[in-house]
Amino acid sequence: MSELLKLLLGAAFSVLATLLLALLKPLWRSKRHRNYILFSVFLLCIILTLYFSGFFAGWIASILLALLAIYIFVAYHAATRPIFLETSVLSNLAALVREGRYTEIDKRFPQRPFYIRSTPGRIKWDLLWARKLMVQEQPRLRDAYEMYSELLSFPPV
Repeated sequence: MSELLKLLLGAAFSVLATLLLALLKPLWRSKRHRNYILFSVFLLCIILTLYFSGFFAGWIASILLALLAIYIFVAYHAATRPIFLETSVLSNLAALVREGRYTEIDKRFPQRPFYIRSTPGRIKWDLLWARKLMVQEQPRLRDAYEMYSELLSFPPV
């Protein structure tokens, strides 16, 4: 590769990095997105370093970059909304709360399922559970208040 081409690629990469950082600045403030952004940038740097050192061919780099783009898409959605496995349980709980079947909720969900791990999933679960505590036949307002106050400890979107 000629020196002029390397300089042009470096300049183009610098401009793209600046634009990317400008787009990511609002997301960077959130603790939910920060780990995903750092890991994505780390993977991008590894892929580019290995490509420019001649460790693998261009078609392999393009496949790895496509996989990285898929990871970034999935990571963004995992940080902003509950992931697939969590949505079915959360929709079942929301339907039971809407219908007012609180004894069935206590039977089906004696505690939060272990696979609700993401922050958006836990927030949605806690909101639904607090709503259930407030509107059931014998309201447990103190427990609902504690549930709402625990929600304040989660990082903002």
